[in-house]
Amino acid sequence: MLKKLNKIYILLFFLSLLNLFAEGSDTKKEKLTPVLKDWKDTLLYGIDSEVIDVIKRIRGNKERSLDKELLTVLQESKNTEVSKLILNYFAEEKNYSALDYAINVLDKYDDKPEELVISALSYINFITESKTKESDTKLPEGLKKDLINIIDNGSTGLAALAVKTLGSLKYSDQDEYLLKKYDDSETDEKLKPEIILALGNMKSEKAVDKLIGIVKDKDNNKVLRMYASSALGMIGDKRAIPVLQQSFNDKNALVRVYAASALSQLQQSKDTINLLIQGLKDSSWRVRLECAKALGKSSAKAAVNILQYKVEHDPVKKVQIEALRTLGKIGGKKVTDFFKRIFKNKNQPVFIREETLRLLTDKDFANSKKVIKEVLENSSKIYDKIFIQRIARIISLKKTKDSSDLLQYFIKSNDPIARIYALRGIAKNNLKELYSTVQDISENDPVRAVKKEALSALKKLK
Repeated sequence: MLKKLNKIYILLFFLSLLNLFAEGSDTKKEKLTPVLKDWKDTLLYGIDSEVIDVIKRIRGNKERSLDKELLTVLQESKNTEVSKLILNYFAEEKNYSALDYAINVLDKYDDKPEELVISALSYINFITESKTKESDTKLPEGLKKDLINIIDNGSTGLAALAVKTLGSLKYSDQDEYLLKKYDDSETDEKLKPEIILALGNMKSEKAVDKLIGIVKDKDNNKVLRMYASSALGMIGDKRAIPVLQQSFNDKNALVRVYAASALSQLQQSKDTINLLIQGLKDSSWRVRLECAKALGKSSAKAAVNILQYKVEHDPVKKVQIEALRTLGKIGGKKVTDFFKRIFKNKNQPVFIREETLRLLTDKDFANSKKVIKEVLENSSKIYDKIFIQRIARIISLKKTKDSSDLLQYFIKSNDPIARIYALRGIAKNNLKELYSTVQDISENDPVRAVKKEALSALKKLK
């Protein structure tokens, strides 16, 4: 009898332990800070104005621990403002959990407030354009029909968003439908630019002749011609090259800009490269900028001389930077020598020297160190404090053991900001051989912020 009782007590003891573990697990699951607990309760039980306020706070703090509650509110709320806010937040956070809800809104768009339908369309657009595994989620066939229904029967604003969505979802089997829609006399003119871009997104070869015709016709609205150029670039058909080349002679600078951008996406012949080089002399800085970008994609060695000129003399900073980056893509000894000369020239603007240093260290860090040390020595003589800090920051961001000697240079600097960057670089590259140096700084540096950074670095070096 006693043995039987002992067995019962042991069984009860284990059951109580299991209950304790279960309670502990639940407690862990529900472990929220007081603020988050208040937010959660408000979401589930608060009035609409309170819920709206909490959603805005969650959005501002990018708090993801309450996504489940937000989805519940989205599915249950009858308040349009609440639903819009949640959809917009989920779009920003690339949260796919509201996809079924958004598709359901489109399916019943006639019975929904237009602003909610717009939010649902925007949400679907946003998440399907993001490059993640979840973006490959298979969408229901009915979504295509819903979009076409909205294009045919919705307001212009809704129809434009639906066209954009049709294109971003790459429903290429609908290109003929969109071409007919474009030619339909009843189609609102405001819808046509979105149709053109959607055809480009679909990479519709059936649309190429139509788009070429739009670009060619100078009587067309310039927006249509610009968008048609862009679409032709996205499609990538060689037949578009002659008409895009002709667009470089257009009086409108924006048409020239779009033509240059489109050409950058197409296979570039010698004639095209020469045209883009000429475009670097255009009076519009936007055209020069696009031509510099386009030449970067073709690695055109014939452009080196004019790009070097643009780096040193173009009146627009953006063009100078883009010319530098394009030179970095072209590469070669001539470019490297130019970069070293520019970096060493103290009369060059700091932003030019900074970008040149990034390109030098990206291409060949080891062989760039000599010129960096030379510049640092000269900068120290005139004590160019800000420039030294910027060099230190760029070096600290590099993931390479080759940075060790330069980081040791900065660690000895009189400037605490340079020392902080050096410590970050040492930690990033796990330079354990500098552990004792970092430890000494953590104990003896006169600046508290530097000591703190050193302690942080020590943790990573262990």
